[in-house]
Amino acid sequence: MNYSYEAAGGSLLFRISGDLTMFNVSRLVEGITRAWGENSARQVVLYGDDVSLIDSAAFGMLIKAHAGLLEDGGRICFIGLRPHILSALQQLHLDETLRVYDSLAEASEDSLPLRPLNGGRGQRAIEL
Repeated sequence: MNYSYEAAGGSLLFRISGDLTMFNVSRLVEGITRAWGENSARQVVLYGDDVSLIDSAAFGMLIKAHAGLLEDGGRICFIGLRPHILSALQQLHLDETLRVYDSLAEASEDSLPLRPLNGGRGQRAIEL
């Protein structure tokens, strides 16, 4: 797995290639955490068109990173997932947490900060 990122218009854009697995996802999460701390952004966008596999451990680590960003008014979302990865995300019912968009414009329009409700599992509130 390789990645690069850039800050643009309130988003951190991560371009990922290769397999995202339990053996390398921590490197991506560390990069997300570092970039989040260094930049003023509302969301982390993961471009998934060059990702061939995301295993369940990697999904779990991304969910944990997403939860951390929620507390800071941010989130993680995807653009351009391959059909088999999107299907896995949907089967695991993670597509409402790690949302998937067709374009950066669509993701940016839907980038209201979300935060957990009193640690309520599966619940969230929109801050206005």
